[in-house]
Amino acid sequence: MVFGIRRLIYAFAVVMCGEYFILQFVMLISLCLAGIIYQNYFLPFRTPHLNNMEIFNEVCFIGCVYHLLVFTDFVDGADLKYQTGWSMIMLTLLIIAVNVGMILFKILRQIGALCGRLKRKIDKQRVKKE
Repeated sequence: MVFGIRRLIYAFAVVMCGEYFILQFVMLISLCLAGIIYQNYFLPFRTPHLNNMEIFNEVCFIGCVYHLLVFTDFVDGADLKYQTGWSMIMLTLLIIAVNVGMILFKILRQIGALCGRLKRKIDKQRVKKE
């Protein structure tokens, strides 16, 4: 419920406040910080791992939002915008790599557990035959 409301406010900030960048920026940063505070206080997910991953994603999202300041008309340097663009790409790749890495780690751990159970079952059947 809370996450759905946050998404609606994000959409509102982007669509309805399109002409007021500062208001959009303040709303996005405030929502991110409120989300981190909420997640640290209530720990809404079942496992600490999921809570930590969500906090990591929120902190990285704040980093992306701060990068957006450089792409506005407040900053004139094209070279700075170019370098900041690469920085934002690297941050995005970090987010993707960490999230995909965690998914792959969980999958490989489950496959390992499945192989262990299968090996025990095969060993048990061998013992029964002998």
